[in-house]
Amino acid sequence: MEAGSGTWQGLTLVSIVTWICLSSYMRLTQKVRSLVQPCVARQVVGGVPFILEIQKHQNGVLDALFSGLSCVVSVPFYTAFLPLLFWSGHGRLARQMTLLIAFCRT
Repeated sequence: MEAGSGTWQGLTLVSIVTWICLSSYMRLTQKVRSLVQPCVARQVVGGVPFILEIQKHQNGVLDALFSGLSCVVSVPFYTAFLPLLFWSGHGRLARQMTLLIAFCRT
């Protein structure tokens, strides 16, 4: 471990906290949002006809495929899949996936 790593970690943490406090105090999020919102709204409104055109085309095979794939990101899938990883000897991968799910789940 480097001698100055604690200094850099402390400096980084102080910088992050300072940025959060300043941006909260100066309401930077609201200012950026008010600048970006008109551009985003134009993009959304302009893209609606294209999305509606795509949605007119239906394919039973693709509908079934995407419906099945949506099960892969569901809780029941991981409830069954993660124990299988542990059981098959892939403990490190299973732990990493468990942490990924725990931190990414909203």
